[in-house]
Amino acid sequence: MKDKRLARYLMLAAFAAIPLAAQTNPVFSPRRMKDYNEQSRDGRCVLRVRVDDEIDVELRGNSVLLRTITGRPGKDEGSECSQPLPAGGFTKFNFRGIDGRGEVRLVQEPRLGNNWTAIVAIRDKKGGDEGYTFELSWTTDGSAMSSGGSGFGAQPAPGGFGQPNNEFGTPSRTGGGILPSLGGARGSGRAGSFTGTDETFQGTGTFRLGGKDYPISRMRVNLRSGGEAEFTVYSSEVFSLTGRWTGGGDAVDIEINNGFGSAGASARGKVYLTSAGRVDHVELDGSSSRFSDRYTIQYAK
Repeated sequence: MKDKRLARYLMLAAFAAIPLAAQTNPVFSPRRMKDYNEQSRDGRCVLRVRVDDEIDVELRGNSVLLRTITGRPGKDEGSECSQPLPAGGFTKFNFRGIDGRGEVRLVQEPRLGNNWTAIVAIRDKKGGDEGYTFELSWTTDGSAMSSGGSGFGAQPAPGGFGQPNNEFGTPSRTGGGILPSLGGARGSGRAGSFTGTDETFQGTGTFRLGGKDYPISRMRVNLRSGGEAEFTVYSSEVFSLTGRWTGGGDAVDIEINNGFGSAGASARGKVYLTSAGRVDHVELDGSSSRFSDRYTIQYAK
């Protein structure tokens, strides 16, 4: 009996040591198909996942992120690819649902503004978990044959492929690209005990551009302990903004210096926090060389 109790204690302790983000948003590298070829202009991934309620399946490079919206975290059940998802050069991109009882749909094709990420939303509302299988396939013009090791920071699983990324889960590169290294220690002088947060939540708000409001369905706010800030906005398109954060207490100050697919985005604003250090609402006001008008983002839980 003591041995069983000890084994259970060790198991719970090991689970508790896993970061919360890893528990709720698993990341894995699909296995290689028999016809694996990074140089081919034609590629495909067959993704097999187990879902309880709602998740987004995000494929970037050689990594798959299962972003939990509601319910238990998703699980990989033997996903495989013939090559990493390329970073550009697409002449064709297709989605095909294979099995699963709920709603499965492609909500975003890979493009510059979302860091070449394909996003598939799965909604399973019938109670209990369910296995889902779908296929993503593509053809490129050869201008960007492979995204190499670009992914979400997962270590390759046995039989998988690719290289690990930096500690922030973004591709390790020194400049250029969608999410370049921000570098420097600027922004490390934070006040109070707030050390950052990484939340994906549903709320209400808009992305306003050129006098027109685009509803935001949800947002990811990632304020890393080193002072880096990243916002992923799910609107009519999915796009990312990156920069720095400083401060603490009731709010942190945000300075955006990149986004919309390296279009020279800049913005200033705040992330207002609850007493528990969670995101309450976000306000950003900025401009981009990609647009002739200013843009604003207002989003609250």
